[in-house]
Amino acid sequence: MKKRTQHRAATFAICILAIAVILALIEGYGHYNYGRWQQHYAKEGDWYDFLAQPSNNPRLLWEYRANFERRGIRTNQYGFRDLEVATERTKGIQRIAFFGDSVTLGLSVPFGATFVRQLSNLATAQPNLYNTEFLNFGIDGYHVEQIAESLHINLNRFQPDKAIYVMCLNDVDLGGSMNEKVRYFSPPTSFILEKTERLLLRYFFVDDFLDYFFFRYGSRFLDAISAMQETAHNQGVEFAVVIVPVFNFGPETALYPYTQLHKKIGQALTSRQISQFDLLRPFSDTRLPANHWNLDIWHPNTRGHAFIARSIAPFVLTQE
Repeated sequence: MKKRTQHRAATFAICILAIAVILALIEGYGHYNYGRWQQHYAKEGDWYDFLAQPSNNPRLLWEYRANFERRGIRTNQYGFRDLEVATERTKGIQRIAFFGDSVTLGLSVPFGATFVRQLSNLATAQPNLYNTEFLNFGIDGYHVEQIAESLHINLNRFQPDKAIYVMCLNDVDLGGSMNEKVRYFSPPTSFILEKTERLLLRYFFVDDFLDYFFFRYGSRFLDAISAMQETAHNQGVEFAVVIVPVFNFGPETALYPYTQLHKKIGQALTSRQISQFDLLRPFSDTRLPANHWNLDIWHPNTRGHAFIARSIAPFVLTQE
């Protein structure tokens, strides 16, 4: 009996050791493949012909080159897709700053067609509104924590009266599962876990992957937004959030898979006393499908940008 027990214990130990060796080999192979992928991405990745470059700020990861132009995106002296701007405020002119990702940037639409520039045009055309300067700090691929860092840096530098975080639902992906640029700068802690997560997303959460990310990262996501609000309020800046839907809905947002996620985020922001405007309702009220407004499921076309500008104007603009 004693020998049998010892034999079972030895067999169990060998099995554990074998599993550990197999896992270590898989991790090692993952590191090897990641190194090869990283070298390839450095040369061929989503840098927009090297408009984007690594940032010296480890929280930003990347930023845009200043006074540079690639793929229809021209940056100003501070590396943002905007007009030349002075850090010093002009007396008597209100300043509103927009922070976000590629939607705020206006990816794949002309500069003048972005909702930020169209808001500027709307404000100029209405004499009862304050003379207002609009600043665009959108950077493609940024998630909520990068956007919070950008806001922290640029509020102090440019001192706007209002700061608007333009939220896209994929801003909640803080692990880089859907963002290769984040993965390039932040290697996975475990390649086995990364592969497992990608398989789960592919086969079990293909239609509700954003719900999965909110379940996993929701607290960090909301804390980052609260940090933006605190940063703004500490500098006497008004802060608000505009929520952009995913553009994969039918007429009247039929079959839209993220209605409940919008409600969860809205309730969470309300509980934290964060002012918000959800664009899902205005898009739904048009009774038009997403393909009328979008370039793809993440990005509005020129019509979509114009509609966003008109919809948020009463929420953003201040009358004299």
